[in-house]
Amino acid sequence: MIPTRYSFPIIVALALLILAWGAFGTFRMYQTACALPASQTSEPGKAYEDLKPYLYGLESISYFTDRELRPESPQMKYFLSAQYMLAPVLLDVDNPDHELMLIDGQSFVYPFDIMQALNAEMIYINNAGKILARVNP
Repeated sequence: MIPTRYSFPIIVALALLILAWGAFGTFRMYQTACALPASQTSEPGKAYEDLKPYLYGLESISYFTDRELRPESPQMKYFLSAQYMLAPVLLDVDNPDHELMLIDGQSFVYPFDIMQALNAEMIYINNAGKILARVNP
């Protein structure tokens, strides 16, 4: 048993040790985050960046998704980040009347169902699974 007069300094020493360990862990996480190359940082819309060359000269394109697009939905961030990255091209949600369409599906089945239903052909797919398709007249 530890005498009572030593218990307070031991508790303080343990608390300081725990604080120091937490500060060290936080510092290591900060160093790791700073060491990441720019390609691994999470800029909004990064998954849509390589679609820009295909959209040159267009005012708007169709945007199809199986995500929930309500203002309070957390999945709205995908549409907003796509619009941010592809501006000034406007994304027209669920409107098949445009020459090109961007299909952003959560599954692999949805984009192909949309392309089949609208008689569209894929012209580009990126590493993030975002599909650019052209509607066949």
